[in-house]
Parts: sequence; C-alpha cells; structure tokens
Amino acid sequence: MTKSPSDESLRSHTSSSGGSNGGHNSNSTGNNSSGGGNKGFRPEDAIQTFGAKLLPYEQSEIFNYVRVFFVGSQAKKRGGVIGGPNNCGYDDENGSYQLVAHDHIAYRYEILKVIGKGSFGQ
Repeated sequence: MTKSPSDESLRSHTSSSGGSNGGHNSNSTGNNSSGGGNKGFRPEDAIQTFGAKLLPYEQSEIFNYVRVFFVGSQAKKRGGVIGGPNNCGYDDENGSYQLVAHDHIAYRYEILKVIGKGSFGQ
C-alpha cells in the first residue's frame, strides 16, 4: 500500500501516517507558495535539507527526478549498489521488489505496509 502525500502533510513537513511517536518528521518535503499545492523540492535542495538521511545511492539517484516530495527519512533503508545485480540490490533473486515500510517510491509516495502478495506473489 502506498500513499501520495497530501498538501496538509507536506505543509507540516510530517507524514500524515504518524501516530503518537511515529510522526516521521522530516519525511515529507515541500516548497509551498501562497498559490497553494505542494511543489516539492528541487533535487539539489532536497540533498541540502535531507542529505544526511539519504543513502549514497539515493544521493546519486535523486537527480533523475525533477521534483522530490518524500524521502523516507525514517525508513530502515536497504542499501543499494549502483550497477549491482537485482535492480541494484532492491529486488530479490526472483525479481520481486523488496518493500521497506516508510521508504519512498520515486521520491513521491510513502510505502505504508504490505497488504498482499498479489496474483504472482511469493
């Protein structure tokens, strides 16, 4: 299950999925103007703001995106290897993506939890 960040969660710079101690501060990113709506961060600004919370692979990969909306700073991230096997280490030996709760998908969505394995699941 993934969640697109809401304008409200981006304005507050927290994930709206957070509970009592799980607010996941600094996960969502935002650059809001008075015109409304979240415009995200430029990759350079996201690196400057959240670089310490990003893996080396992510610090390189982030420049493939025009805007950054979510970085998954509270996730227990799986380290990727640029050019490595199995989608740089993010897939298992069968080619299935290995989900990590509260990580990002394409710097835009938060992975909340696995809700099923699907028709072709493990």
